[in-house]
Amino acid sequence: MPPPAVLRKRHTLTGKDIFPLIKRVRGAEGPAGPLARLKMNAPTETMTISEMKTAFRELSGESLEECLQMVGDTANIEEGMKKLLHYAIIYANEVGQPDGQDISQDEQQVGEPQAKKQKKEHALEKRIEELEQSKRNEGEEELKSLKAKDFEIEIPEWEKCDSFDPEKSVLEKRGHPTWITLKESDSKPAVHNFTGKSIDLFGIDERLNDLKSREEESKQTKRRKSLEVRFKKFLLALPHTPTIMSVTPKDICRFLVWNDKLGKTQIHGMSCPHIGEFGIHRCGCAIRLAAGTVHGMVQSLSEILCRHGRGRSWDVGTCSGNPCMSPEVQSYQKSCKDEQAKSRILPKQA
Repeated sequence: MPPPAVLRKRHTLTGKDIFPLIKRVRGAEGPAGPLARLKMNAPTETMTISEMKTAFRELSGESLEECLQMVGDTANIEEGMKKLLHYAIIYANEVGQPDGQDISQDEQQVGEPQAKKQKKEHALEKRIEELEQSKRNEGEEELKSLKAKDFEIEIPEWEKCDSFDPEKSVLEKRGHPTWITLKESDSKPAVHNFTGKSIDLFGIDERLNDLKSREEESKQTKRRKSLEVRFKKFLLALPHTPTIMSVTPKDICRFLVWNDKLGKTQIHGMSCPHIGEFGIHRCGCAIRLAAGTVHGMVQSLSEILCRHGRGRSWDVGTCSGNPCMSPEVQSYQKSCKDEQAKSRILPKQA
């Protein structure tokens, strides 16, 4: 009979998605051999229900009873808990390694001889000293090369003040007069024009109008305008009829909740059999806007209010500024994100 699996050092499921574990346990048969253990000298078969609950919460950060309900194995609660803990330990060994650690690292390395550890530490310190010395040498060589160069400071003609004579300066051979800087026989165009005739205002304005028309035709601008129209209609329908210049953080939160009717994300409860699944089901669970959509809507509203002179910050003391940046609106966004995270709803990747 093979030895029982033991939880590897520093492996945990805290912060990991345990929904794949629920799928693996759901419908799976009990292990044929001994159950996986948290420690070598602590068999899972002898653990009590309270000990298993504590161990599972320390391992995954989740409630053992709630996960057992999601699995649907409630015929024999104690055996179901042992089975779930067994598969959780195996799943933690597979995906629960800490960042930067090789998954093939064995916990038996804990008993490594002290002399071997000291030898490794000494080699590491020696390597660090070699890298620092190499960096210092490179810096000294670069400084020597810079000192060896002969720098020549060139002063543009328009910065020579009284010694600058525009009549004696050479003009570049182009369609319009532009002053140039002379350095020996090499001439470079200057960045300043000294005649108003060379400025093509018509071309500049045409370029600005072209950029403005491109911005107005973009999809993002059209969506922002549509949102602004919908937002103004919502404000007019409120009893106190606020305007863009008098809207409060509570009005922003009311508008976000009102837009939940356009949502396509269903928030399932812990006891719902469709928890963690995408799409709309006939289970009666609430349908709301996705947390990412709420965040994007708040950003668009903030840009709209900024264009109307509300700024980009919120002053809590005077209750003035941009209400989208207020703690109340930020707290609403966090609550939506936490609610959907508990419902095992993962954000769609781009």
